[in-house]
Amino acid sequence: MTLEDLLHLTRRRIGSLVLALVVCVLASMLFAFASPSSYTATAQTYLRVKIAGDPTQSALSHYNAAQLAALKTDAVVPVFTSAAVAQRVVDSLKLDETAEEFASSVSAERVPETVSVKVSVTASSSHQAQVLADEVIRQAAVEVKGLEGDESPVELVLLSSAELVSATRSPALVTCVAVGLLAGIVLGYVWILIQELLDKSLRGPEEVREALSVPLLGALPRVPSLRWLSRGAEIKMEEQLRVARTNVLHAISQGDRRVIVITSAGPQEGASVTAASLARVLALSGHRVVLVGGDLRAPSTTGLQDSPGLADVLTGSAYLSESLVKGPVTDLELLPAGRTPANPSELLGAPMMRDLLRELAADRLVVIDAPPILRFTDGVVLAAHAGGVILVARAGRTSADDLREAALAVEQGGGRMLGVVLNNVSEPGGKRKAVRSSAVSTESVSV
Repeated sequence: MTLEDLLHLTRRRIGSLVLALVVCVLASMLFAFASPSSYTATAQTYLRVKIAGDPTQSALSHYNAAQLAALKTDAVVPVFTSAAVAQRVVDSLKLDETAEEFASSVSAERVPETVSVKVSVTASSSHQAQVLADEVIRQAAVEVKGLEGDESPVELVLLSSAELVSATRSPALVTCVAVGLLAGIVLGYVWILIQELLDKSLRGPEEVREALSVPLLGALPRVPSLRWLSRGAEIKMEEQLRVARTNVLHAISQGDRRVIVITSAGPQEGASVTAASLARVLALSGHRVVLVGGDLRAPSTTGLQDSPGLADVLTGSAYLSESLVKGPVTDLELLPAGRTPANPSELLGAPMMRDLLRELAADRLVVIDAPPILRFTDGVVLAAHAGGVILVARAGRTSADDLREAALAVEQGGGRMLGVVLNNVSEPGGKRKAVRSSAVSTESVSV
Protein backbone atom coordinates (compact mmCIF):
# COMPACT_ATOMS: atom_id res chain seq x y z
CA MET A 1 0.00 0.00 0.00
CA THR A 2 1.41 3.35 -1.07
CA LEU A 3 1.19 6.61 0.86
CA GLU A 4 -1.41 7.83 -1.62
CA ASP A 5 -3.52 4.72 -0.99
CA LEU A 6 -3.22 5.27 2.76
CA LEU A 7 -4.31 8.91 2.46
CA HIS A 8 -7.23 7.91 0.26
CA LEU A 9 -8.23 5.21 2.74
CA THR A 10 -7.99 7.71 5.59
CA ARG A 11 -10.29 10.14 3.80
CA ARG A 12 -12.86 7.44 3.18
CA ARG A 13 -12.74 6.05 6.71
CA ILE A 14 -12.06 9.26 8.62
CA GLY A 15 -15.14 8.66 10.78
CA SER A 16 -13.79 5.34 12.04
CA LEU A 17 -10.37 6.86 12.75
CA VAL A 18 -11.85 9.79 14.68
CA LEU A 19 -14.08 7.43 16.67
CA ALA A 20 -11.10 5.25 17.60
CA LEU A 21 -9.11 8.33 18.66
CA VAL A 22 -11.97 9.67 20.79
CA VAL A 23 -12.57 6.31 22.48
CA CYS A 24 -8.88 5.74 23.25
CA VAL A 25 -8.31 9.28 24.55
CA LEU A 26 -11.39 9.11 26.76
CA ALA A 27 -10.30 5.69 28.04
CA SER A 28 -6.83 7.03 28.84
CA MET A 29 -8.28 10.03 30.69
CA LEU A 30 -10.62 7.75 32.62
CA PHE A 31 -7.66 5.55 33.53
CA ALA A 32 -5.66 8.59 34.67
CA PHE A 33 -8.44 9.85 36.94
CA ALA A 34 -9.57 6.44 38.20
CA SER A 35 -6.10 5.10 39.01
CA PRO A 36 -4.69 5.75 42.49
CA SER A 37 -2.46 8.78 42.03
CA SER A 38 0.96 9.23 43.54
CA TYR A 39 3.24 12.26 43.67
CA THR A 40 7.01 12.38 43.47
CA ALA A 41 8.87 15.35 44.98
CA THR A 42 12.56 16.01 44.49
CA ALA A 43 14.99 17.85 46.77
CA GLN A 44 18.72 18.42 46.34
CA THR A 45 21.55 18.42 48.90
CA TYR A 46 25.10 19.67 48.67
CA LEU A 47 28.06 17.87 50.23
CA ARG A 48 30.39 20.38 51.83
CA VAL A 49 33.86 19.82 53.35
CA LYS A 50 34.99 22.32 55.94
CA ILE A 51 38.54 23.71 55.55
CA ALA A 52 40.65 23.64 58.69
CA GLY A 53 42.60 26.76 59.66
CA ASP A 54 42.38 30.01 57.77
CA PRO A 55 40.76 29.18 54.40
CA THR A 56 42.02 32.38 52.81
CA GLN A 57 45.65 31.43 53.30
CA SER A 58 45.79 28.00 51.69
CA ALA A 59 44.88 27.18 48.04
CA LEU A 60 46.00 23.62 48.75
CA SER A 61 43.34 23.32 51.44
CA HIS A 62 40.63 24.25 48.94
CA TYR A 63 41.92 21.71 46.47
CA ASN A 64 42.04 18.96 49.08
CA ALA A 65 38.53 19.80 50.26
CA ALA A 66 37.18 19.64 46.72
CA GLN A 67 38.85 16.29 46.12
CA LEU A 68 37.50 14.90 49.37
CA ALA A 69 33.98 16.12 48.60
CA ALA A 70 34.06 14.43 45.18
CA LEU A 71 35.10 11.16 46.79
CA LYS A 72 32.59 11.37 49.60
CA THR A 73 29.59 12.19 47.37
CA ASP A 74 29.42 8.71 45.87
CA ALA A 75 29.94 7.19 49.31
CA VAL A 76 27.01 9.00 50.95
CA VAL A 77 24.42 8.28 48.19
CA PRO A 78 23.37 4.90 49.71
CA VAL A 79 22.83 6.60 53.07
CA PHE A 80 19.70 8.41 51.80
CA THR A 81 17.93 5.12 51.00
CA SER A 82 19.17 3.24 54.05
CA ALA A 83 16.89 1.77 56.70
CA ALA A 84 18.58 3.92 59.33
CA VAL A 85 17.60 7.18 57.65
CA ALA A 86 14.15 5.80 56.90
CA GLN A 87 13.68 4.98 60.60
CA ARG A 88 14.79 8.48 61.55
CA VAL A 89 12.20 10.01 59.18
CA VAL A 90 9.44 7.69 60.44
CA ASP A 91 10.21 8.62 64.05
CA SER A 92 10.60 12.33 63.28
CA LEU A 93 7.32 12.72 61.39
CA LYS A 94 5.49 9.92 63.22
CA LEU A 95 4.58 8.17 59.97
CA ASP A 96 2.07 5.32 59.94
CA GLU A 97 4.38 2.91 58.09
CA THR A 98 7.50 0.86 58.73
CA ALA A 99 11.01 1.97 57.89
CA GLU A 100 11.27 -0.68 55.17
CA GLU A 101 8.04 0.50 53.51
CA PHE A 102 9.16 4.12 53.57
CA ALA A 103 12.65 3.29 52.29
CA SER A 104 11.13 1.68 49.19
CA SER A 105 9.61 5.03 48.21
CA VAL A 106 12.95 6.87 48.37
CA SER A 107 15.55 7.11 45.63
CA ALA A 108 18.80 9.06 45.42
CA GLU A 109 21.39 9.76 42.74
CA ARG A 110 24.40 11.96 42.35
CA VAL A 111 24.04 14.92 40.01
CA PRO A 112 26.71 14.31 37.34
CA GLU A 113 29.94 16.32 37.64
CA THR A 114 28.85 17.93 40.92
CA VAL A 115 29.01 17.20 44.63
CA SER A 116 25.21 17.32 44.90
CA VAL A 117 22.74 14.49 45.46
CA LYS A 118 19.15 14.50 44.19
CA VAL A 119 16.63 12.78 46.47
CA SER A 120 13.15 11.78 45.29
CA VAL A 121 10.29 10.59 47.50
CA THR A 122 6.91 9.24 46.35
CA ALA A 123 3.78 9.79 48.47
CA SER A 124 0.01 9.93 48.16
CA SER A 125 -0.14 13.74 48.11
CA SER A 126 1.99 16.49 46.68
CA HIS A 127 2.56 18.25 50.01
CA GLN A 128 3.45 15.05 51.84
CA ALA A 129 6.00 14.11 49.16
CA GLN A 130 7.64 17.53 49.45
CA VAL A 131 7.83 17.36 53.27
CA LEU A 132 9.27 13.83 53.19
CA ALA A 133 11.93 14.69 50.59
CA ASP A 134 13.25 17.58 52.68
CA GLU A 135 13.11 15.50 55.85
CA VAL A 136 15.12 12.68 54.25
CA ILE A 137 17.93 15.14 53.53
CA ARG A 138 17.86 16.51 57.07
CA GLN A 139 17.95 13.06 58.65
CA ALA A 140 20.60 11.87 56.20
CA ALA A 141 22.78 14.81 57.28
CA VAL A 142 22.40 13.69 60.88
CA GLU A 143 23.18 10.08 59.96
CA VAL A 144 26.30 11.07 57.98
CA LYS A 145 27.54 13.20 60.87
CA GLY A 146 27.08 10.21 63.16
CA LEU A 147 28.95 7.91 60.80
CA GLU A 148 31.79 10.35 60.13
CA GLY A 149 32.13 11.52 63.71
CA ASP A 150 31.88 15.01 65.19
CA GLU A 151 35.38 15.91 64.01
CA SER A 152 34.67 15.09 60.37
CA PRO A 153 34.69 18.11 58.01
CA VAL A 154 32.00 16.46 55.83
CA GLU A 155 28.43 17.74 56.11
CA LEU A 156 25.24 17.78 54.02
CA VAL A 157 23.42 21.04 53.32
CA LEU A 158 19.92 21.38 51.85
CA LEU A 159 20.57 23.02 48.49
CA SER A 160 17.11 23.01 46.89
CA SER A 161 13.96 22.37 48.91
CA ALA A 162 11.31 20.08 47.44
CA GLU A 163 8.68 22.65 48.46
CA LEU A 164 10.04 25.07 45.86
CA VAL A 165 9.21 22.71 42.97
CA SER A 166 5.82 21.14 42.16
CA ALA A 167 5.61 17.42 42.69
CA THR A 168 5.15 15.18 39.65
CA ARG A 169 1.84 13.32 39.47
CA SER A 170 1.70 9.69 38.40
CA PRO A 171 -0.02 8.63 36.25
CA ALA A 172 0.36 11.97 34.48
CA LEU A 173 -2.72 13.12 32.56
CA VAL A 174 -0.66 14.46 29.66
CA THR A 175 1.23 11.19 29.35
CA CYS A 176 -1.97 9.16 29.45
CA VAL A 177 -3.58 11.33 26.77
CA ALA A 178 -0.47 11.01 24.58
CA VAL A 179 -0.56 7.23 24.97
CA GLY A 180 -4.29 7.30 24.20
CA LEU A 181 -3.69 9.28 21.01
CA LEU A 182 -0.99 6.87 19.88
CA ALA A 183 -3.14 3.86 20.70
CA GLY A 184 -6.09 5.48 18.93
CA ILE A 185 -4.08 6.00 15.75
CA VAL A 186 -2.76 2.44 15.75
CA LEU A 187 -6.06 0.79 16.64
CA GLY A 188 -7.92 3.15 14.31
CA TYR A 189 -5.86 2.12 11.31
CA VAL A 190 -6.10 -1.55 12.29
CA TRP A 191 -9.87 -1.15 12.46
CA ILE A 192 -9.90 0.68 9.11
CA LEU A 193 -7.88 -2.07 7.44
CA ILE A 194 -10.18 -4.75 8.87
CA GLN A 195 -13.22 -2.82 7.64
CA GLU A 196 -11.61 -2.50 4.23
CA LEU A 197 -10.94 -6.24 4.03
CA LEU A 198 -14.49 -7.10 5.09
CA ASP A 199 -16.17 -4.39 3.00
CA LYS A 200 -17.76 -5.82 -0.15
CA SER A 201 -19.37 -2.57 -1.29
CA LEU A 202 -18.74 -0.98 -4.67
CA ARG A 203 -16.10 1.73 -4.78
CA GLY A 204 -15.85 3.00 -8.32
CA PRO A 205 -17.14 2.76 -11.88
CA GLU A 206 -14.89 -0.17 -12.76
CA GLU A 207 -16.41 -2.31 -10.02
CA VAL A 208 -19.91 -1.44 -11.27
CA ARG A 209 -18.96 -2.56 -14.79
CA GLU A 210 -17.59 -5.80 -13.40
CA ALA A 211 -20.78 -6.44 -11.40
CA LEU A 212 -23.27 -5.81 -14.25
CA SER A 213 -23.14 -5.84 -18.01
CA VAL A 214 -25.50 -2.85 -18.29
CA PRO A 215 -24.04 0.62 -19.05
CA LEU A 216 -22.75 2.94 -16.35
CA LEU A 217 -24.77 6.08 -17.03
CA GLY A 218 -23.01 8.39 -14.59
CA ALA A 219 -20.66 8.68 -11.62
CA LEU A 220 -21.76 11.48 -9.32
CA PRO A 221 -19.15 12.91 -6.94
CA ARG A 222 -19.39 12.84 -3.20
CA VAL A 223 -20.40 16.14 -1.62
CA PRO A 224 -20.41 16.70 2.17
CA SER A 225 -23.73 18.54 2.11
CA LEU A 226 -25.77 20.25 -0.58
CA ARG A 227 -26.30 23.09 1.86
CA TRP A 228 -22.59 23.73 2.13
CA LEU A 229 -21.76 22.76 -1.45
CA SER A 230 -18.64 24.58 -2.62
CA ARG A 231 -18.47 26.14 -6.05
CA GLY A 232 -15.90 23.60 -7.26
CA ALA A 233 -17.95 20.63 -6.04
CA GLU A 234 -21.08 22.15 -7.57
CA ILE A 235 -19.41 22.42 -10.96
CA LYS A 236 -18.24 18.79 -10.81
CA MET A 237 -21.71 17.62 -9.79
CA GLU A 238 -23.39 19.54 -12.63
CA GLU A 239 -20.90 18.21 -15.15
CA GLN A 240 -21.48 14.61 -14.11
CA LEU A 241 -25.25 15.14 -14.08
CA ARG A 242 -25.08 16.42 -17.67
CA VAL A 243 -23.07 13.35 -18.65
CA ALA A 244 -25.67 11.13 -16.96
CA ARG A 245 -28.47 13.04 -18.68
CA THR A 246 -26.87 12.50 -22.10
CA ASN A 247 -26.45 8.79 -21.44
CA VAL A 248 -30.03 8.47 -20.16
CA LEU A 249 -31.44 10.22 -23.23
CA HIS A 250 -29.40 7.96 -25.47
CA ALA A 251 -30.62 4.87 -23.60
CA ILE A 252 -34.33 5.70 -23.69
CA SER A 253 -34.20 6.76 -27.34
CA GLN A 254 -33.86 3.06 -28.15
CA GLY A 255 -37.17 2.21 -26.49
CA ASP A 256 -40.78 3.08 -27.15
CA ARG A 257 -41.72 4.52 -23.77
CA ARG A 258 -40.78 7.85 -22.26
CA VAL A 259 -41.08 6.60 -18.67
CA ILE A 260 -38.00 6.05 -16.48
CA VAL A 261 -38.06 4.33 -13.09
CA ILE A 262 -35.19 5.32 -10.81
CA THR A 263 -34.68 3.02 -7.86
CA SER A 264 -31.97 1.30 -5.83
CA ALA A 265 -31.22 -2.07 -4.32
CA GLY A 266 -31.56 -0.92 -0.71
CA PRO A 267 -32.57 2.15 1.28
CA GLN A 268 -30.48 5.31 1.74
CA GLU A 269 -28.54 4.81 -1.47
CA GLY A 270 -29.45 8.15 -3.04
CA ALA A 271 -32.21 7.13 -5.48
CA SER A 272 -34.55 10.00 -4.55
CA VAL A 273 -31.83 12.67 -4.80
CA THR A 274 -30.63 11.20 -8.11
CA ALA A 275 -34.17 11.12 -9.50
CA ALA A 276 -34.75 14.76 -8.56
CA SER A 277 -31.36 15.83 -9.94
CA LEU A 278 -31.82 14.02 -13.26
CA ALA A 279 -35.35 15.39 -13.64
CA ARG A 280 -34.00 18.90 -13.12
CA VAL A 281 -31.17 18.65 -15.66
CA LEU A 282 -33.49 16.98 -18.17
CA ALA A 283 -35.88 19.93 -17.83
CA LEU A 284 -33.01 22.41 -18.18
CA SER A 285 -32.12 20.81 -21.52
CA GLY A 286 -35.52 21.77 -22.93
CA HIS A 287 -37.57 18.63 -22.27
CA ARG A 288 -40.90 18.70 -20.48
CA VAL A 289 -40.43 16.52 -17.44
CA VAL A 290 -42.67 15.30 -14.65
CA LEU A 291 -41.11 13.86 -11.51
CA VAL A 292 -43.44 11.30 -9.94
CA GLY A 293 -43.19 10.29 -6.31
CA GLY A 294 -43.57 6.55 -6.73
CA ASP A 295 -42.63 5.67 -3.17
CA LEU A 296 -46.07 5.48 -1.60
CA ARG A 297 -44.70 3.98 1.62
CA ALA A 298 -42.16 6.65 2.61
CA PRO A 299 -42.56 9.68 0.31
CA SER A 300 -39.41 11.75 0.03
CA THR A 301 -39.01 13.04 -3.53
CA THR A 302 -40.90 16.31 -3.40
CA GLY A 303 -41.48 17.12 0.23
CA LEU A 304 -45.20 17.72 -0.59
CA GLN A 305 -46.60 14.77 1.33
CA ASP A 306 -49.59 16.75 2.61
CA SER A 307 -50.68 17.70 -0.92
CA PRO A 308 -52.82 15.44 -3.14
CA GLY A 309 -50.65 13.25 -5.29
CA LEU A 310 -50.23 9.96 -7.08
CA ALA A 311 -52.10 7.84 -4.55
CA ASP A 312 -55.03 10.26 -4.55
CA VAL A 313 -55.22 10.29 -8.35
CA LEU A 314 -55.13 6.49 -8.51
CA THR A 315 -57.88 6.12 -5.89
CA GLY A 316 -60.01 8.77 -7.60
CA SER A 317 -59.97 11.23 -4.70
CA ALA A 318 -58.12 13.91 -6.72
CA TYR A 319 -57.70 14.95 -10.34
CA LEU A 320 -54.34 14.85 -12.08
CA SER A 321 -54.56 18.53 -12.98
CA GLU A 322 -54.88 19.61 -9.35
CA SER A 323 -52.17 17.22 -8.15
CA LEU A 324 -49.42 18.40 -10.50
CA VAL A 325 -47.17 21.03 -8.94
CA LYS A 326 -44.86 23.40 -10.81
CA GLY A 327 -41.21 22.50 -10.20
CA PRO A 328 -38.29 24.77 -9.29
CA VAL A 329 -37.18 25.08 -12.93
CA THR A 330 -39.03 25.69 -16.18
CA ASP A 331 -40.60 22.63 -17.84
CA LEU A 332 -40.43 20.59 -14.64
CA GLU A 333 -43.59 19.42 -12.88
CA LEU A 334 -43.94 17.41 -9.72
CA LEU A 335 -46.50 14.75 -8.90
CA PRO A 336 -46.11 14.02 -5.16
CA ALA A 337 -46.73 10.57 -3.72
CA GLY A 338 -49.79 11.83 -1.87
CA ARG A 339 -51.42 10.19 1.09
CA THR A 340 -50.09 6.76 2.04
CA PRO A 341 -52.50 4.03 0.88
CA ALA A 342 -53.08 0.67 2.51
CA ASN A 343 -52.10 -1.33 -0.61
CA PRO A 344 -49.25 0.44 -2.45
CA SER A 345 -48.15 -2.52 -4.62
CA GLU A 346 -51.66 -3.32 -5.84
CA LEU A 347 -52.35 0.33 -6.54
CA LEU A 348 -49.15 0.78 -8.58
CA GLY A 349 -49.82 -2.39 -10.56
CA ALA A 350 -53.41 -1.53 -11.43
CA PRO A 351 -54.44 -0.63 -15.02
CA MET A 352 -55.20 2.93 -13.91
CA MET A 353 -51.48 3.39 -13.16
CA ARG A 354 -50.60 2.27 -16.67
CA ASP A 355 -53.18 4.66 -18.11
CA LEU A 356 -51.91 7.53 -15.97
CA LEU A 357 -48.32 7.02 -17.13
CA ARG A 358 -49.46 6.81 -20.72
CA GLU A 359 -51.25 10.14 -20.31
CA LEU A 360 -48.23 11.80 -18.67
CA ALA A 361 -45.79 10.41 -21.23
CA ALA A 362 -47.82 11.70 -24.16
CA ASP A 363 -45.95 15.03 -24.08
CA ARG A 364 -43.47 14.64 -21.23
CA LEU A 365 -40.55 12.61 -19.96
CA VAL A 366 -41.72 10.80 -16.85
CA VAL A 367 -39.18 10.18 -14.07
CA ILE A 368 -40.48 7.95 -11.26
CA ASP A 369 -38.78 7.90 -7.87
CA ALA A 370 -39.42 4.30 -6.76
CA PRO A 371 -38.75 2.52 -3.44
CA PRO A 372 -35.85 0.05 -3.04
CA ILE A 373 -36.16 -3.08 -5.17
CA LEU A 374 -34.92 -5.56 -2.56
CA ARG A 375 -37.18 -4.22 0.18
CA PHE A 376 -40.49 -3.82 -1.67
CA THR A 377 -42.01 -5.13 -4.91
CA ASP A 378 -43.24 -1.64 -5.86
CA GLY A 379 -40.20 -0.87 -7.99
CA VAL A 380 -40.56 -4.11 -9.96
CA VAL A 381 -44.27 -3.41 -10.51
CA LEU A 382 -43.49 0.11 -11.80
CA ALA A 383 -40.74 -1.26 -14.05
CA ALA A 384 -43.33 -3.22 -16.01
CA HIS A 385 -45.05 0.07 -16.93
CA ALA A 386 -41.83 1.91 -17.81
CA GLY A 387 -39.52 2.18 -20.77
CA GLY A 388 -36.58 1.38 -18.57
CA VAL A 389 -35.11 1.24 -15.06
CA ILE A 390 -32.07 3.03 -13.72
CA LEU A 391 -30.49 1.50 -10.64
CA VAL A 392 -28.76 3.91 -8.28
CA ALA A 393 -25.80 2.54 -6.35
CA ARG A 394 -23.98 4.32 -3.55
CA ALA A 395 -20.21 3.95 -3.44
CA GLY A 396 -19.16 2.52 -0.11
CA ARG A 397 -22.63 1.17 0.67
CA THR A 398 -24.13 -0.86 -2.18
CA SER A 399 -22.61 -4.30 -2.66
CA ALA A 400 -22.10 -5.97 -6.02
CA ASP A 401 -24.33 -8.87 -4.93
CA ASP A 402 -27.20 -6.54 -4.03
CA LEU A 403 -26.84 -4.67 -7.32
CA ARG A 404 -26.94 -7.93 -9.32
CA GLU A 405 -29.91 -9.20 -7.31
CA ALA A 406 -31.84 -5.95 -7.90
CA ALA A 407 -31.13 -6.04 -11.66
CA LEU A 408 -32.26 -9.67 -11.79
CA ALA A 409 -35.49 -8.77 -9.98
CA VAL A 410 -36.21 -6.04 -12.55
CA GLU A 411 -35.62 -8.37 -15.49
CA GLN A 412 -37.69 -11.17 -13.98
CA GLY A 413 -40.53 -8.70 -13.43
CA GLY A 414 -40.57 -7.78 -17.10
CA GLY A 415 -38.64 -4.53 -16.78
CA ARG A 416 -35.79 -3.28 -18.94
CA MET A 417 -32.50 -2.20 -17.39
CA LEU A 418 -31.18 1.07 -18.82
CA GLY A 419 -28.08 1.26 -16.66
CA VAL A 420 -26.60 2.27 -13.33
CA VAL A 421 -25.83 5.64 -11.78
CA LEU A 422 -23.12 5.48 -9.13
CA ASN A 423 -23.15 8.28 -6.58
CA ASN A 424 -20.96 9.28 -3.63
CA VAL A 425 -17.84 8.62 -5.72
CA SER A 426 -14.72 9.93 -3.97
CA GLU A 427 -12.73 10.80 -7.09
CA PRO A 428 -15.04 11.01 -10.06
CA GLY A 429 -12.53 13.05 -12.03
CA GLY A 430 -10.31 10.05 -12.57
CA LYS A 431 -13.22 8.10 -14.03
CA ARG A 432 -14.68 10.89 -16.13
CA LYS A 433 -13.27 9.70 -19.42
CA ALA A 434 -14.53 6.16 -18.89
CA VAL A 435 -18.03 7.38 -18.12
CA ARG A 436 -18.02 9.92 -20.90
CA SER A 437 -16.93 7.34 -23.47
CA SER A 438 -20.24 5.55 -23.15
CA ALA A 439 -22.15 8.75 -23.89
CA VAL A 440 -23.10 9.96 -27.30
CA SER A 441 -20.97 12.71 -28.77
CA THR A 442 -23.53 15.48 -28.27
CA GLU A 443 -26.26 16.32 -25.82
CA SER A 444 -28.79 17.05 -28.52
CA VAL A 445 -30.29 13.58 -28.57
CA SER A 446 -34.02 13.86 -29.08
CA VAL A 447 -36.53 11.55 -27.50
